Amino acid sequence: MPKVWVQICESNPIARRPDLLGPLAADGERYHILRLPCLDRCTVCARQPYALVNGVLVTARTCEELAERIRLSSPLNTLSPGPPAPGEGGDGGGPG
Repeated sequence: MPKVWVQICESNPIARRPDLLGPLAADGERYHILRLPCLDRCTVCARQPYALVNGVLVTARTCEELAERIRLSSPLNTLSPGPPAPGEGGDGGGPG
């Protein structure tokens, strides 16, 4: 089963929140959490919580919001905001 790959900079506030990262790390079937010394995103890191999720930069205003965005992510879609909107389908049939 594909996993959601999450890269966390050790200098970012989310790295100091085991209450938020712990449950994700414990779900090793779904998430692979990598804590790294630096992800070379220092400007973003200094301003707000962030992570690289499946290689895509994901930011949030709070650590709680970032953890929720990570939880909503999947290996196929970097962020899954919820079910498709009406008319978007999801059945591959296209419009109409």
